[in-house]
Amino acid sequence: MAAPPGEIGSPLQLLQGDFASTDQEIRLRAIKRARLVAEVMGAEAARDELVPYLTSIVDDDDEVLLAIAEQLGGFVPLVGGAAHASLLLPCLENLASVDETVVREMAVTATCDVLKASQASCAEASAAMYPVGPSVSPQGVAGELRGGVGGKRSTGVERTASYFKVQPHRLTTAIAPCCRCAHSQVKRLVAGDWFTSRVKRLVAGDWFTSRVSACGLFAATYKANIGLTDARAALRAQFEAMSKDDTPMVRRAAAAHLGDFAGVLELDALCGELVPALTSLIGDEQDSVRLLAAEQLIGGGGQDSVRLLAARQSAFMTAAMVTGGRANEAATLVVPLFKKAAEDRSWRVRHSVAKSYPTMAKSLGSAVFTRELVAPLNALLQDIEMEVRAQALKGSDMYVELMTPDTFAVQVMPSVSALVQDVSLGVRAALSDACMALAPRLGQDHTVRSVLPMLQHFLRDESSEVRLHILTKLEALADMMPAIADQLLPLVLELGHDNIWRVRKAVMLSIPMLAEKLGVHYFEDHLLDMYLQAYQDSVSDVRAGASLGLQQLCRVCGSEWVSERLIPKLLELYQASTFYLHRITILCALKTLLGDGTSASQALVAEVVQMMLTGARDPIPNVRFTAARALQDVAPCLEDAALQAQVKPCLTEMAEADVDSDVKYFATQALLTIK
Repeated sequence: MAAPPGEIGSPLQLLQGDFASTDQEIRLRAIKRARLVAEVMGAEAARDELVPYLTSIVDDDDEVLLAIAEQLGGFVPLVGGAAHASLLLPCLENLASVDETVVREMAVTATCDVLKASQASCAEASAAMYPVGPSVSPQGVAGELRGGVGGKRSTGVERTASYFKVQPHRLTTAIAPCCRCAHSQVKRLVAGDWFTSRVKRLVAGDWFTSRVSACGLFAATYKANIGLTDARAALRAQFEAMSKDDTPMVRRAAAAHLGDFAGVLELDALCGELVPALTSLIGDEQDSVRLLAAEQLIGGGGQDSVRLLAARQSAFMTAAMVTGGRANEAATLVVPLFKKAAEDRSWRVRHSVAKSYPTMAKSLGSAVFTRELVAPLNALLQDIEMEVRAQALKGSDMYVELMTPDTFAVQVMPSVSALVQDVSLGVRAALSDACMALAPRLGQDHTVRSVLPMLQHFLRDESSEVRLHILTKLEALADMMPAIADQLLPLVLELGHDNIWRVRKAVMLSIPMLAEKLGVHYFEDHLLDMYLQAYQDSVSDVRAGASLGLQQLCRVCGSEWVSERLIPKLLELYQASTFYLHRITILCALKTLLGDGTSASQALVAEVVQMMLTGARDPIPNVRFTAARALQDVAPCLEDAALQAQVKPCLTEMAEADVDSDVKYFATQALLTIK
């Protein structure tokens, strides 16, 4: 009811007034203030007025319904805690049955949030009613809950059942004579009782939307029904029924939540009851599924989508079974289904299997993987679809650990090597990544025999992406670089002049590592000229890549070598340069030698400072202020004599006499810092 004219009205009346607007944005903003309204109204008014009002508007626009579901997820403390949380469930149950998918999903999420909040609130309430402390044993708490004798006073069970609105006999059944924490069982019983009834109604709904939502509540509800064997058995039976539902959307929802449900099941139930549901989903063969689901499911997966999700979940079920010490059951029950999915006629299902392969292999262990899953892996590597082949290559390095390098080289490597000339760029790129990951695991002998020929082929690949995959990960070959340098390095040197600038930059970034592994003499004889040419590259990123490696080269080769052999060549490049950006790059590179406190010989320091002073007299202002900034950065590394005799006079002259305002500014800033 709206407030009379001239009166502000209650918070609920203000919300109702906004919601009566024909503007959807106003109505949406009103709903998003529901929690604030509940806080102002108080718990009792929120229960008696606000929640019924929100329940009555479930026929509005989808965006409003989505906002209602989102708001209700945090309403438990606003309505008075767990004792009144059940008042929120009718509204959420209605929202979980609407046609719009996002509204249903939010309603399911909010319902799970209410369940968690109810359990937490129950713990606080029951602990307050029946405190468990150092002087109160669990047996005493259980006795208090079981109540008095002969009906002389109101029993603890009756009071607790009345508070949480459940039947006393259910509470009595759930409380063991020597419970570890009685109020913990109470909270699970209460929440489980409320939510089990909601799931049961959603499962029995005539329209598929309610059954889809029910699939998302099974895991949380099952977990809440701790100690209630019959209730849990009923939930397992209902989930199995959902996995065989006539409606494809329901089966897809069951497949999507199968992993979550498996995570809360007892191992016996997991092996004995959920595996048949997984079998049904993976073997879904109804012709009408594709037609009915294509319009509803994102991506139009239809029947494939059901099998796709089931294939994904089988790996998680296997992991759960192995963790619980049921590896034999996993190999017997789940692995055949996984292998069947690997041969599915839909490429999307096979792709999902390939994606789950590392998880499955790691869960089962070496013996089962080698015995059962190597043949399907080879089939996936030779699949007719390029997406499947590319996905199957990922995780190859982990298989080496499971099989040993020798076994992998014999049983899997032939299928991997066969993809080196694959027509698909995606497959070749994935294989190049796999090669760089396999090399350290296989060891030097197998790398030289099997991996090196593929690397040589990929470094000549027509796609720059494939070449980059090798060059950016050359660090993986560092330990065996001396053994493969003669075969690999000529190709790397050739790529230093590649037409693609990203390739040239990747080569420059690998130079320090090559110098470290192959030695100073090899670097000077084979790599130095190419490295120096990078300072004159037409692309700034390539020049920057060369300058970034100068500091590491100094650590590898020594400051004396840099001073005697490298600095003179850089000075020659500087003096011969006709492009000011090349000179700026050289100054920035030299700054890295001293700017971070790297220990350097006095000769090297003198050479670097002299080049920076040369840059301070450059005819281009950009070079001059770059030199001023560089002198500012390296000043902490210089002796006072050098500062007073060389650096300060140069900066003072620039600050006072230079014709460019930017040069004056940076020179002045440098002087202030040095002082």
